[in-house]
Amino acid sequence: MSEDVLCQLIARLQHSKFAIQLDESIDTANDSQLFVYVRYIWKGHLQRLLGYFNHYFGHEDVSEFDCIRNPFECELIHLTSREQKQLTELSSDRTLRLQFNRLPLMSLWLECFQEYSLLSDKAINVLLPFSTTYLGETGFSAVTAIKTKYRSRLDIEHYIRICLPHIPPRLDKLCCAKQAQSSH
Repeated sequence: MSEDVLCQLIARLQHSKFAIQLDESIDTANDSQLFVYVRYIWKGHLQRLLGYFNHYFGHEDVSEFDCIRNPFECELIHLTSREQKQLTELSSDRTLRLQFNRLPLMSLWLECFQEYSLLSDKAINVLLPFSTTYLGETGFSAVTAIKTKYRSRLDIEHYIRICLPHIPPRLDKLCCAKQAQSSH
């Protein structure tokens, strides 16, 4: 492709609804070949996607979640005084600092729930949507694997409990949420 034609093509595509992708390849005779792919960009679709992302994620100030991502190196700006006190105690705990490097975030916050309940509860509420989505997808995959064409009538209640990861329930919180039955 001559240099002049290439420049004209690039100039024309820069001001249109198309994008150019160049790829160089060497064939079996060691001759270099330049492939030009011209793709139509659907601008409206990309703008709608951007709108969806801004709707769901655009208004979040992620700096307030810094203490959840790394509780040992964050500022105490977005926290109440009780949360600041717990964060100060947590950041001085060396055993938790060692565990922070080897455990996933959710496991770390679940482990320190007893000592630092305010911070842990706040962190779990932020991190929980990601894990519940993952657990939902894992559950659907497990059901698909268990219920095949030949096992379609199988009662999967007990099998699904084995397949899904175990999360220890917080029974004290469940009991506090229930109202006691009054006598008749």
